Amino acid sequence: MFAARSNLWMFAMPSVALFLCAVLLLAALPGPVHAESGSGRTYPDGHGGEVFFPLGEVSFADDVSAFEAGDPDGGDAFSRPGQALGIPDHADGETRFVTLGCAGELVLSFSDNALIDVAGADLYVFEIGPDVEATGLAISNDGETGTRVGMISGGKAEVDIARYISGDESFRFVRLVDLKQACDSRTPGADIDAVGAIG
Repeated sequence: MFAARSNLWMFAMPSVALFLCAVLLLAALPGPVHAESGSGRTYPDGHGGEVFFPLGEVSFADDVSAFEAGDPDGGDAFSRPGQALGIPDHADGETRFVTLGCAGELVLSFSDNALIDVAGADLYVFEIGPDVEATGLAISNDGETGTRVGMISGGKAEVDIARYISGDESFRFVRLVDLKQACDSRTPGADIDAVGAIG
């Protein structure tokens, strides 16, 4: 009986050896790699860097819920809130962003995704232009009551909402308010190109 078991083990050894080799090979590979395959994609941040979004284009705000240009505002060419929707697509010489104006306010909403807390940054606000202004940020799940996140820096603002929420909440609205740091420029107030949710 012992000999029969030994023979069975010897017969199964090549399969076991192949399996163990495969496991060891996989273990030796580097950690997760953010390849640009599937729906994930990397987008330029407007300041020489890039940001990876695992869900690609779906990650970005879909609708304008409210817009109130500040005073002074950016004029007709820079006061189109729809320019803040979708992927970051600002290009030099083209107006593909909205200027909030001094103390202006913009509320964007997500329809095919939601903002949730994940490990690391949860929200990216792409603020572009020669002046990089700070912006007040709040998030909401109903568009009425909100959670104040506070001031975010200009440029590519990475926001982790973990400390501002409790539990497994999800949010569909993002409110941005210019904090009046550059009211005398050609495009007064924060210049918003896109807003994206990572989770």
